[in-house]
Amino acid sequence: VKQGANPNYIIHWVGSRYMTPLLWMIERKTQNVSAVEALLKVGANPNLITPDGASPVIMAAMAEGDKSTLVLKILLD
Repeated sequence: VKQGANPNYIIHWVGSRYMTPLLWMIERKTQNVSAVEALLKVGANPNLITPDGASPVIMAAMAEGDKSTLVLKILLD
């Protein structure tokens, strides 16, 4: 991202799954809070909805990781 990469770039995974870097960090069970904050700081859109209907806020609300409440709070602030 520091070199001009788009933090909202949608990646189409095998199996018809779509992800952005922010969605990927939220979906991971480890939920990298510092990565979520860094992506938001450089312009990742917490309201972006992928073609298959995924959004960062919905994914964070549905996540089962121990940091999911913190990630959701960061997204909503």
